[in-house]
Amino acid sequence: MASQYVAGLNWKALGEKLKKHWGLLTDADLARADHNVASLAGIIQDRTGRDRNEIQRFLANAVEECTSEFDRISEIARKAIADVGTACADMIRPATETVFRQAHNNPYEAVCGAFGVGVLLGALVGVLMHHSE
Repeated sequence: MASQYVAGLNWKALGEKLKKHWGLLTDADLARADHNVASLAGIIQDRTGRDRNEIQRFLANAVEECTSEFDRISEIARKAIADVGTACADMIRPATETVFRQAHNNPYEAVCGAFGVGVLLGALVGVLMHHSE
């Protein structure tokens, strides 16, 4: 194997695939490999008696499949997070526009309101810090 540790590898999926292919493998064998693919090849060879090259070929294909699955799931998660961010921005936008419009139309009230909020938040932080000591 070119790399002993593979970034983005779904180790659980790889373990299931290997246990299905080589029924002799146990969860303890996989744990002993400690996410090290080269070490895993040795463990498989010890447990099955198979040729090291055959094991490495199978492992290379299995690692590729499990890494691709991880990348696919990661991409789905990235898109979902981006969609949530867009939805939140869309929900906040009308309120933000209202605040800006009110501040523009009533600047003195806006400054007084902001000052009052700042004082309240400062007092709250002071009380919380006092209680934490």
